[in-house]
Amino acid sequence: MIQAVTSARFPYLSIHVWIGDRDHPDHELDVEPLVDTGFDGGLAVPQALIPSTVPSVGESVWYLADGTEIKTRSYFCYVSIGHLQAVPAAVIALDGDMLLGRHVTDQFRVTFDHGQQIIVEA
Repeated sequence: MIQAVTSARFPYLSIHVWIGDRDHPDHELDVEPLVDTGFDGGLAVPQALIPSTVPSVGESVWYLADGTEIKTRSYFCYVSIGHLQAVPAAVIALDGDMLLGRHVTDQFRVTFDHGQQIIVEA
């Protein structure tokens, strides 16, 4: 049976995030990132959304669309879209817009319906 979640706030999608262990997370948040098919990572959020007490798993290097190289903190997380099964991903702290990338969206069938809505199916 196909399960689906729809977002009428195109191109944004509401998600729930558990940073750290899903059963005993270091931090949880509900966010509405932009779905970015050009971002190969999992999730990018502003550092201000992650308390300083949450331990990172390290730093990673990312390249922006203009070729700029940046280093940023990385965290292990689980991402849940509506009632669909949560998927493991990396969340990075990055200034600017929140982005949901292909590391998460590739786990689902995602339809961009005429610029009006996003449909996510498992």
